[in-house]
Amino acid sequence: MVVPPLDLDAEAEPTGGYRTAVGTVLDGPGRLAHADLALAPLDEIETPPDHSRALLAVST
Repeated sequence: MVVPPLDLDAEAEPTGGYRTAVGTVLDGPGRLAHADLALAPLDEIETPPDHSRALLAVST
């Protein structure tokens, strides 16, 4: 399951980057553009992780 931050911003300019945490949420402001959130699952598909079937938090 991919978990976005509370401040998921449709108007934010994409940065092309993000950070992740497995099994927990990320600290910090957590603002993220929709485009950056879309990168996370695509990257997971292209590079299979060691943490399948887990909560994946995504943030800036």
